This record gives sequence, structure tokens and C-alpha cells, in this order.
Amino acid sequence: MPGILFILLENFYYQYVDTNGLLHESLFLPLGALSLLLGSLVIFFSILLEIRKTKK
Repeated sequence: MPGILFILLENFYYQYVDTNGLLHESLFLPLGALSLLLGSLVIFFSILLEIRKTKK
């Protein structure tokens, strides 16, 4: 959930192009991607552990 929030904050508030054509970004995009990746890994391994428990 925090990953989605970080990415939405990046897109709505902190990303803009200045008059020189330079793109300004914050750390919300990398934090969002990292949070989504870690959350997906936690869910994947939790499901994997549950499958292993039911097979025993």
C-alpha cells in the first residue's frame, strides 16, 4: 500500500518540467518502486510457505 501511495504522490505533486526543460523528481518514485517490490516478495514467500505447510 505505501508503494502505491508514493507513486501517486510523485505523479500528482512532485514531478514537473521547468522552463529550461529539466525534469524535477523527488524520491517518491524510487521509494514507491522499492515498496512495491518488497511487498510483492513478502506476499510471494508467504504464499510459498503456506503451500509448503499444507503439503506436509
